[in-house]
Amino acid sequence: MDELIDKIANMTKEEKYELLDYLKSIINNEFEFNECKINECYKCHSKKIVKLGFYNEMQRYRCNNCGVAFTSKSKSIFATTKLEKEKWLKYVECFVDCLSLRRCAEKTGVCLKTSYFMRHRIIECLKQNQNPFIVNKNNKGQLDKTFLRENFKGNHKKSTNFSMPRRARKNGQEAKLIGSSNEQICIASGINDMNNVFLEIAGRGQLTNKSLEKILKNKIEAGSIISTDKRSNYKTILKLFNVAEHNTYQSNTVEAYKNLGNINALHSRFKEFIRGMHGVSTRRLENYLIWFSWIENFKRNEDKNNLVMDIISNNKYEKSIRDYPNTSYLFMDYWNNNQYGLT
Repeated sequence: MDELIDKIANMTKEEKYELLDYLKSIINNEFEFNECKINECYKCHSKKIVKLGFYNEMQRYRCNNCGVAFTSKSKSIFATTKLEKEKWLKYVECFVDCLSLRRCAEKTGVCLKTSYFMRHRIIECLKQNQNPFIVNKNNKGQLDKTFLRENFKGNHKKSTNFSMPRRARKNGQEAKLIGSSNEQICIASGINDMNNVFLEIAGRGQLTNKSLEKILKNKIEAGSIISTDKRSNYKTILKLFNVAEHNTYQSNTVEAYKNLGNINALHSRFKEFIRGMHGVSTRRLENYLIWFSWIENFKRNEDKNNLVMDIISNNKYEKSIRDYPNTSYLFMDYWNNNQYGLT
């Protein structure tokens, strides 16, 4: 490597530019979009599609349901971005290292707004490449929940569809004691023997049987061995899945520390990850749960940068830039019906 660096240092300016162009071409060829067969419309997901000739040597389609014309490249990141792939590669390095938006922007040479959308475009592609979480028969799993304070982070001065439901809290102000538990967002979580994890938003306030059953569906096989705390929800719902063994432990005891250590450690890593983001709006929380889950599920992969680049090369994003300001906040019926807001 030192020998190569010395050779580059001794190159003329023109030779260095030629080398740079050559490296750029390698990056572009390395992460080319692979055309795939299309079975449905990317916009409305209708199966009523017909072929519509070719565009740039790619098969073109038209949806007879919504009328949109598209190719297999439509809604892919590299088909719509104006940034060079080497910038994306640099940004992916920052993304994998979980750097802040400002730090990513500085290192990549883009503005803060572009850094924000690059982050969420990548996460939308990662969403389609998550390892499915399941606790198989005779295997073990740990379940628990954690909470985050509801967050209305963002500039709402120009918003036409949102108004703050409560007074803004400044300088670390705490929520009022009355109703404060319902100002927490509950996140259900689990980890299995293979160290695969899941984290999903379960609702506002305490965990309910209905939300727990919905989240655990297709995640817990009959005959599995599950460990939880002594909350009654788990006992009620796990009976429905016919688990072989359900071990419960009182929170904050030595037994719980030994037998629920993996899930508690997962929560610690998650809270540290969220702190590093310097505040996450509740309406963006799902994306950050996807990001953190992906980090956990693929942490043994030694080449995460190339893995992420391959994923964003061959997957589609969901939301356009115009869609993000219109994303609604979760569980706003609480604020519409309670007396602890701005009154």
